[in-house]
Amino acid sequence: MKNNKLLFKYFFLFLKFLSLFLFIFLIYKADWNSCFKELKTLNLINVIITIIVIYVGLILKSIRWKNILKTYQINEKSLYLIKIFLIGGFLGIITPGKVGDFGRVYYLKRHENWKKAFSSLIIDRANDLIILFIISFYGAINLKNKFPNDFNLKLEYKSIIVLIICLFLSLTLFMKFRDKLLAFYELIRRSSSFKNYLIQLIITLIAIIFLYSSFIIIAHNLNINIPAIDIFFIAIISGILNLLPITILGIGVREATLVFLLGLYGVNYNTAISFSLIIFSIQIITLLPGAYFFYKSPINLDEEKLLS
Repeated sequence: MKNNKLLFKYFFLFLKFLSLFLFIFLIYKADWNSCFKELKTLNLINVIITIIVIYVGLILKSIRWKNILKTYQINEKSLYLIKIFLIGGFLGIITPGKVGDFGRVYYLKRHENWKKAFSSLIIDRANDLIILFIISFYGAINLKNKFPNDFNLKLEYKSIIVLIICLFLSLTLFMKFRDKLLAFYELIRRSSSFKNYLIQLIITLIAIIFLYSSFIIIAHNLNINIPAIDIFFIAIISGILNLLPITILGIGVREATLVFLLGLYGVNYNTAISFSLIIFSIQIITLLPGAYFFYKSPINLDEEKLLS
């Protein structure tokens, strides 16, 4: 068992180094004279609008979380939850698969039942994943219809073997944590109603539209002549891939995804790299308040001091 844990640890560590190498390789290939020309075209007003749009999306997500917490009889002030949400966003962006986002549980530890706090985050993340997967699925179909030669997927025996292995691993993990998972499921099932889940999904959809519209604003600023809806789909697909626990900060994966998908529309390599780095920089800027709040009130399991 210990050997398996070490194997997984080294495997994911290898993938992180691989994504870092990919990032360095992609950056090295770029013509930085062209990239700086692209960066100079960036309009400060557009950047400010983009940041505001992202904050609207984040605030909507914190409202959704407040709605989820209410179903567990956990009542917190909206401003306090926004602070926690920004901390979670900061921790999420610096950890693989955004697992750091679960640090939000710590700031709700004043509540006796930590399972309720934790399951609220499971529901919160599930809302995101459901909407992201639905949109990315439709976006992938849209791209396949527009570029059939670039998305000519064939289900060969190798693919079937990989799917079987993944299914086997999933079932093994489920059986291992079956009791705990069922306990969480029962807690989640009893906590809310269908109407509440529907409201959460609607809020999630609106929040995601705001968050990923930031890509459209910057793309327009860089004169990337692609239909806005296609840029939105590309942004969503990139976001889904960034959730994979194989990279920190999404570096490498984000750049490779955007270079490939934008390249299908004829966007040159340097513009795609510039676009990716600008988006990443803006995301970092929007989460700086979260970094500040975390600095002022870091996670310390030996202390009971919380955000004030």
